[in-house]
Amino acid sequence: MMTPQAFAADFIRTWEDGGSTDPVKTHSLLREDNGNWTGGKVGSGALVGSQHGVTPAALAAHRGVTVQKITLDVMRALTLDEAGQIALGPYYRTPRLDRLGWNQVTASLFDMAWGAGPVQAVRLFQRMIEVADDGKIGPATVGAYQAYLAARGLDAVAWEWSFVRARFYAEITKKKPTNLAFILGWLNRTAHFTPDSAWWGRFAA
Repeated sequence: MMTPQAFAADFIRTWEDGGSTDPVKTHSLLREDNGNWTGGKVGSGALVGSQHGVTPAALAAHRGVTVQKITLDVMRALTLDEAGQIALGPYYRTPRLDRLGWNQVTASLFDMAWGAGPVQAVRLFQRMIEVADDGKIGPATVGAYQAYLAARGLDAVAWEWSFVRARFYAEITKKKPTNLAFILGWLNRTAHFTPDSAWWGRFAA
């Protein structure tokens, strides 16, 4: 079975890097993306871009330095291995996704936590399994998830979670039409983690 560490590297390579290993091609300098600026907003600070899906703010926090230390060259030099370590910290271990059993659904939750933020992803997940949506993985959420899987089966829960993810992306696009530029990618990414995909078997191998 794919480990959380291997999964993090896999989803970054697949969805953030487009399968490329060229550090120039995997480096995003899209001006319209808030995360590519050191100030966290378009036009705020310096445009240094993001590498392997990691923003300058996230890299600075991981290394324990000020965001002003993150230059374009520093960002472009970020390795896939370090990006995976960053993913495992604030997007997996810190929100305590590691308390949940590791399977394809938990992996998709981890992926969404990376993209939409862990609190948002966990709250959506908690609503699906019908437990208080406080955005925290505690004993009640762990127990509810285990019971949900036992009652429905892994495949059915994976499909349901994919529908929850897709609906979320549709809703935020309705509220913010500029997200139309991203929604197809979000929906393709969501479908990637369902039982019909080739990834499903690779994960379990």
